Amino acid sequence: MTSTPNGTSGLGEWFFNRWENSVDSDFIFENDVWRKNVNVDEIVTNPSKNSFIGIKFHWSEDLTKDEK
Repeated sequence: MTSTPNGTSGLGEWFFNRWENSVDSDFIFENDVWRKNVNVDEIVTNPSKNSFIGIKFHWSEDLTKDEK
């Protein structure tokens, strides 16, 4: 799913809660879990997290976009 910031309550609350409780993609890639044979299922089934992996992608990283 994709979203843009829309607050922490009201219309934005559902997505905000998913984002706040997601597994941080930086954790997965910085700790190189893929090469360390870490059981990714254990990470995404952590009871303090949901099953989403949060990935930040700023619009400026899209080469088809500009300030206009």
